[in-house]
Amino acid sequence: MINQNVLPDQIVVVDNGSGEKTEKSILKFKRKIKIDYSQEKIKGEAFARNRALKLAEGDILVFIDDDCVADKNWLENIINFFQKNQKADGIVGRVENLLRKNIYTNVYQCYYWRWLMENFKDFNQVQPLTLENTFFDTKNLALKRAIVKNFSFDPDVLFHGVNVDNVAGKTLIKKGNFYYHPQMIIYHHNWDSFKNLIIKNFYQGVADEWICRKQKIENRDKPLNYSYWTWLKICQKEIENLNFQQKLIFWLMLFLYSWPYKIGRLAYKVKKFK
Repeated sequence: MINQNVLPDQIVVVDNGSGEKTEKSILKFKRKIKIDYSQEKIKGEAFARNRALKLAEGDILVFIDDDCVADKNWLENIINFFQKNQKADGIVGRVENLLRKNIYTNVYQCYYWRWLMENFKDFNQVQPLTLENTFFDTKNLALKRAIVKNFSFDPDVLFHGVNVDNVAGKTLIKKGNFYYHPQMIIYHHNWDSFKNLIIKNFYQGVADEWICRKQKIENRDKPLNYSYWTWLKICQKEIENLNFQQKLIFWLMLFLYSWPYKIGRLAYKVKKFK
């Protein structure tokens, strides 16, 4: 964060169970920038984010996760956007793959691009967020303080790492003007193993079925705003740095990836997680 073109006035670090190493690692940066460190003993993303809301002092609050690296222009682009769009209350940024040479992170990333394509006709352009598009991502989020007055992230979601974003988005988009901003870029450590792809995507399916029922969404599956072949071309570009064998495994995993998700949704329907 200290490598940003524009430095933040304050950094809030909420330790949600990582141990002493986190506190020790940030001590060397305290002389360069204001850092407020806090421990949140109750495990869960919502509890950590709510602690951050209490500690943050600025008029613009920006969220990033510990497995992400911000583009050097990240904060500068956020500030410029709010200056040019005075009526905007919040913006959600774009996430790129931090580990480009890993098969599994590339599979994850391609489905992230698909998620964008389901919500926007051109994900390279600024887009308004509405209740109809489910795109909300708290690991790359900027908010005006006024919009989160009397707001807190819901701690009663089924799986914190999945549904905190969905529930928060549903609440906040009703309250104000939110946008997707493609130049607000961070690099994320995507799921990087076969095990993570299978298990985490299964729980993603369980969580999505839960949120559909909670928010009374009859069908969360949406068509692409591009053609299916356009998506495959994007996938092809994503794996240019992989060798031939890796590419074969990638294409196999790409088409198998959705099945754990579907099984997860089915598992919730048959009341395995209620």
